[in-house]
Amino acid sequence: MTFISFHHQPLRHILAEVVEINRRNNNVAYRAPIASAAPIKVVPKASAKKTQKKQACKYYRSPRGCRYKNCRFLHQDLPSEVPETLPVVKAIVWKGNPRLSDETFRNNYILQHFGWGSPTKKQGIEWFQQMHSDGHLKYFTYDQLLDWAYSLNIQTREDFLIYIGSLPDIFHQFRQVTQHEIAKLKADDDSEKAKPKYDTFHCFDALPTELRLKIWGFAVRTGRQLIVKPNFHTVHTTGGPGIFFRKSSPSPLWLANKESEEASSRDTTCSFLFGCDMFSATFDTLFLSHSAADLHLCASNVPSWGGDVVQRVSLTYYKVCNVKKLIDLAKDLFVAFPVAIRIEFWLSDSAKHSAKYLPKSAAVMEKATAAINEAYQGRIGMAPPRVRLITVPEARAIELDINDGFW
Repeated sequence: MTFISFHHQPLRHILAEVVEINRRNNNVAYRAPIASAAPIKVVPKASAKKTQKKQACKYYRSPRGCRYKNCRFLHQDLPSEVPETLPVVKAIVWKGNPRLSDETFRNNYILQHFGWGSPTKKQGIEWFQQMHSDGHLKYFTYDQLLDWAYSLNIQTREDFLIYIGSLPDIFHQFRQVTQHEIAKLKADDDSEKAKPKYDTFHCFDALPTELRLKIWGFAVRTGRQLIVKPNFHTVHTTGGPGIFFRKSSPSPLWLANKESEEASSRDTTCSFLFGCDMFSATFDTLFLSHSAADLHLCASNVPSWGGDVVQRVSLTYYKVCNVKKLIDLAKDLFVAFPVAIRIEFWLSDSAKHSAKYLPKSAAVMEKATAAINEAYQGRIGMAPPRVRLITVPEARAIELDINDGFW
């Protein structure tokens, strides 16, 4: 469009210019329309990489929060995880269950309950304790408890008595002697667990050799009790068993190490006697779990097996207190142990023994002392043996087999 300056022009010139402009505009309006293409729609180019969903920040909801300033994860709650659905184990009715002795049933239950067929001993103990709390163990017999304990890796008798036999409902089903054994095993186990970590002198090997040998020597002189019973079967002159069977554990000082063995060997009175164990005639005590009749049968053979050096002898009171002729018992003791300096009769302090044997014990011991003094009066240069009655705790009496046959 042409712009024209209208200043300083006549009016007719201005009107002529206006008419010319109108004509030109009219010509442009009546031109044929020009065809135009349809507008192109701009489509954004697809990304070559697949769009990944942004993960949520696992630190966003933590107690300390996310520590990143420009975290590349979303700050929103994490989706809740759907817990894994475990197979439902059908509840077992223990009361009157006829399959408690079935090995297949037992193995299948253990596999389902523990997830594998060989649980640890700790898991087995915890299972028994839970069963006891739920009151289910009362439906098991003793043999069934043993089978289940063995399958649950509780395989020794000591572990069974400590962890299962000590449970109240099970404990009262045992005999009195087994109850005492359980109580002792449980007490030993508890004391072992309660021992502090410094109960062992780890620097013992660092001590001078002379000092270590002196300590072993003190241990030798404390003495021990060798509990024996008569051997009425085949008597072996070498190796053993000889005239006696050993009921107590072997002498530990001969088995600990070379130094303890050397300290024991310094005791010249210690040797292998009676065909059963090492015995120190000076410090050890021979405990006879014999009756008077048993002692009479073997008395003449005992000296040839070492009885002629034994100085301390103990007997079970209840096995000899009813002997009609105590002088015969005293003569048998003199024949078997001619150099004895102390003879003791041991009695349990249980309520049964206190009521049955103690009332007459004073009179019996007076007669026994007189009979032993008469039997040993022929010794030249030696006084008669010292005779006395010893009462021991019931648990110890059971170990020594002096609890009136309960063992």
